[in-house]
Amino acid sequence: EWLVDGGTQFLDLRNGLNSAGGSYALTNAYSYNCVNPKSSYKCVYQNRGASGGDRIYYNTSTLELVSQGAYEYRAHSTMKHSLGYAVLRVKATGKKFFFVNTHLDPPDRYVRMAQWKELIAKVNALHGSLPVVTVGDFNTQKFDAGDPHLCDMVPAMRANGYGDVLNQTCATNPVVNPRAKRSINGWINSLN
Repeated sequence: EWLVDGGTQFLDLRNGLNSAGGSYALTNAYSYNCVNPKSSYKCVYQNRGASGGDRIYYNTSTLELVSQGAYEYRAHSTMKHSLGYAVLRVKATGKKFFFVNTHLDPPDRYVRMAQWKELIAKVNALHGSLPVVTVGDFNTQKFDAGDPHLCDMVPAMRANGYGDVLNQTCATNPVVNPRAKRSINGWINSLN
């Protein structure tokens, strides 16, 4: 067993960060929406707001959790994927924002395209008037020329009012007019 100080990988990481002087919490520590939240084996469903393998950590000294939840994508191939979301309040200002973490389907690009569309619709339905930050593993890169053309999803996000912090465009490197004031290793391509 590789865990040092927690019953799951997510708790282990949180405990490690905190024992190194951090003040971190998980928006939801449950692994599965099952009566036994530590295993999906013979799962008897119980909604715990769990988002599978996606977690959101937040710094409790600067942020306060207002609410949280999860959404399991309808589109899936070999595995089901979800998004986890939270409304967080900045303690210094009282301002709230909507934060999303997701992992889109790696093996099937048609499923991934459908999940992108579900992501946009779900975030639109949930965030109200709050600013949105969406992160995660989209399993998509801007030099992918396959069909369906997944790079079309960045313009789809823009059309719904969401901007890429790097202001990327398909098949173009380096970024011409980045939105970020400063970027270090801003585009990293990884298959694993």
